[in-house]
Amino acid sequence: METGQFLERFRLLSREIQLGIQQLEKGLDALRTDRGDMQLAKVKSIAEKIDEDWSDFSGWVLISTLEDIEEARKNCAAGLVNVKSKIHRSKIRATSQADQHGVKIDVRDVGDVEVETYIPYFEQILDLGLLNAVKYSPRGQVVSVSCSWKGERAVVSIDSFGPLILKHEKPNLGKKGFRSENAKMTDKPGDGFGLYNIFRLSELLNISVSINLSHKNIFEFGAIPYSDFSLILSIGRP
Repeated sequence: METGQFLERFRLLSREIQLGIQQLEKGLDALRTDRGDMQLAKVKSIAEKIDEDWSDFSGWVLISTLEDIEEARKNCAAGLVNVKSKIHRSKIRATSQADQHGVKIDVRDVGDVEVETYIPYFEQILDLGLLNAVKYSPRGQVVSVSCSWKGERAVVSIDSFGPLILKHEKPNLGKKGFRSENAKMTDKPGDGFGLYNIFRLSELLNISVSINLSHKNIFEFGAIPYSDFSLILSIGRP
């Protein structure tokens, strides 16, 4: 089966599954009674976990099949999206990992920004960026997310503290399989595909990606130097 056919069938199946889960959750809410609240809440939690797992798998399929930018454009229609709602969606999806790592996610300075983009890929970029920031943030730190208009482009910034990036390493950020030396010293598993996939997906969406960091050892955690790390997404028309 060609990639285009596969993606078309996958999108149809994904839509049906998500609609089914939404209907199930609405039905559970309608059936809620004082006696059955606890059991219904448990069933709803299971449905939400299935939805989360399916979304993770959907994202993996989208990324794994992205080999040809033009083919991907043909198989994913652009739509109008509220950036604030998608940031909050990604925050919810990252909350479990943030809680495990003792990290707080702070969504701030997010105005009413709407852009036209390829929604499934845009969601993946936000998920990857936020999860990557949470993953490498030391316990007790805060990951901040903001969004505003700058001229005719919407700019999303994900700000955090991560293992210090050395000056000679910065040109390699976003390259397939690259991890900095200090990142390798942490106990965080990784294969160097997070930023790589962000850059790859951003090419499809006409999103300019930049990384701001100071190369300064601001503090140490577990004998590993940490510095500021900002992922900047400047969003134009696809």
